[in-house]
Amino acid sequence: MEDKLDKLLLLIEQQNKAWSIHLDMMQGLINIIDAKVNSQDNLLKEHPTVREESNSQPTQPFNAYGDAKPYGVDIEEEKQATPQSFPAAPPATNPKPEPIASGERVISLDTPKQEQPVAPPQSKAEMLERQVNLPEQSAESSVNNP
Repeated sequence: MEDKLDKLLLLIEQQNKAWSIHLDMMQGLINIIDAKVNSQDNLLKEHPTVREESNSQPTQPFNAYGDAKPYGVDIEEEKQATPQSFPAAPPATNPKPEPIASGERVISLDTPKQEQPVAPPQSKAEMLERQVNLPEQSAESSVNNP
């Protein structure tokens, strides 16, 4: 019985030593963090920021809408056209360059294929059917046109 009590006391003493080591380590971390914060504060005291903080209220609020100017007034103002002192410029067009006659003519033996417009699908099943058919059509066209 005495041996068991001695072992229990020995374990409690070892646990106390572990807790004291842990406590010392935590106090060391607190001291390091405290020193870092104090050094930052001291640095700011020695070298203040360039821009001074203003305690005054801003002249205009961030939200421009309020009782004085209800929401949507600026949109209505934009809708009303202001008279222009000169007419608006015509839209820019890109004229097609005229072919230069060089004496040579190029004749193509293949006639260009005109694709017929495909009607939009009316159901989901039709959409899936078209998606399934697409790879077959591209494979056929690559076989026909080497």
